[in-house]
Amino acid sequence: MIDVMVLDGESGLALKVVRSLALSPRWRIHVIGLASETRWHPIACSVHLASFHILAPNLSEDGFVWELMRIVRQTRAALVVPILESTSLVLIRNRAKLETLTRLALLPEETDFRAAIDKYSLARVMTAGAIPHPPTHAWNADGYDLKFPQLIKPQRSSGGQGIVKVTSREELAATRAIRSPESFFTGLH
Repeated sequence: MIDVMVLDGESGLALKVVRSLALSPRWRIHVIGLASETRWHPIACSVHLASFHILAPNLSEDGFVWELMRIVRQTRAALVVPILESTSLVLIRNRAKLETLTRLALLPEETDFRAAIDKYSLARVMTAGAIPHPPTHAWNADGYDLKFPQLIKPQRSSGGQGIVKVTSREELAATRAIRSPESFFTGLH
């Protein structure tokens, strides 16, 4: 059996990862979540866990890495799987230190990761590589001859969160007045 440490136990996505890992008998699953005064962690009650560990939510990056390394030693986790972007970035930045103890789930270099999680940067990379993708324009792209409807998306978000559909230039102008400038839009057609 291989011990695997799933991070971000406070995330609903972590529970899905745990359930998926539990489909194979080869994994002994450990989870780390952040303490919360207002939420309990449903994942902590999962029958699939060998252990559940809670960390203080206000740890510095160094403090988080130190605690992670302590728990990895204790559980003998052979693999660490981050769930959230922020935790992935911490692991990427501390890869050399962490890989002295354990393996990390496949994580790219930080610049590549940042390009992939930023929708507009990713669209530019895809355009440069001639990879098909929906037409993507910067938020301040007034000069474009846009066809409607259009989707306005946050540059960094997932699971469809923060997407707004606009059907006219008037709706676009109204949405731009209340949305942050780091958003962008992409055509629907």
